Amino acid sequence: MLDYNVPGGKLNRGLSVVDSYKLLKEEELTEDEVFLACTLGWCIEWENYGRKDQASVAKVKELYHTLNLQGVFEDYENKSHEKIIKSIETHPSKAVQEVLKSFLGKIYKRQK
Repeated sequence: MLDYNVPGGKLNRGLSVVDSYKLLKEEELTEDEVFLACTLGWCIEWENYGRKDQASVAKVKELYHTLNLQGVFEDYENKSHEKIIKSIETHPSKAVQEVLKSFLGKIYKRQK
């Protein structure tokens, strides 16, 4: 297992979970949140993420729910949307504003 997570290896994907969570939350993480985000990262890296067996899926979903990743992302998305709208509304051309708002409307709260 140690050989798996050497500098420059796939460890970066696991660590990116912690960084992403912190950026989305826009505030410092508690010790518990860091621990859970690290756990999720390790699950993704080592054993559970991307597997189709129910136990692995359940572990990843439990961590997503515990970290409230959907709620954190929704907060981030709403704040970003408001910020972008304000920026668009500073453009002098109403036509350009409408085009940009139309594009934004296509991706805001988009579901795959």
